[in-house]
Amino acid sequence: MRLILQDRRSVVRHAASGVLHEHGIAVVGTVCSDDELRHACAHDTPDAVLIELDVADWDVASLADDLRRHHPPLRVVGLGRAGVARADMLVDACVPISAPLTALVSALRGDAVVPPHRTVRDTVPSLTVRQTEILSLISQGRSAEQIAVELRVSTSTVSHHKREIFTRLGARSQAQAVVTALRHGLLETTGP
Repeated sequence: MRLILQDRRSVVRHAASGVLHEHGIAVVGTVCSDDELRHACAHDTPDAVLIELDVADWDVASLADDLRRHHPPLRVVGLGRAGVARADMLVDACVPISAPLTALVSALRGDAVVPPHRTVRDTVPSLTVRQTEILSLISQGRSAEQIAVELRVSTSTVSHHKREIFTRLGARSQAQAVVTALRHGLLETTGP
């Protein structure tokens, strides 16, 4: 298995190369940008590429489509949790290292492949800025009344947003909504 690894962080490229090598995957190139990745694919003919998805300004969907168009047998694996990617498999980078590594090795070997053109948005819920703000206040233990006062909205508006948050996250309680949002990186942890 020949792989090109694309990630803007050199430490990630170096560490991932070593770990993948230990699992019998030859990293034939490491690159920072999408242009470098296109160039490397043209010269190194990899079996697969691993693309970082956490860079919001990169058009990962177009990149994946372009790579497949020019290199049809190429397997595209996305690593991360942001953006929209037309990857053969998405590996969530926000779980313990053993899980994405196992999934990655399986994807690269063709053992476990998510249907093509599945997007990150299919697997990671999204919240509006206001919903995220309200959920953050909920995670800090604030009541609907306190949130309404702080955000200068009515309690019925806060309740409406809470219902929408629960629906988007598939949650039945505030605690479950907070845990789900944290797991998917939709909320940042605060303080000790």
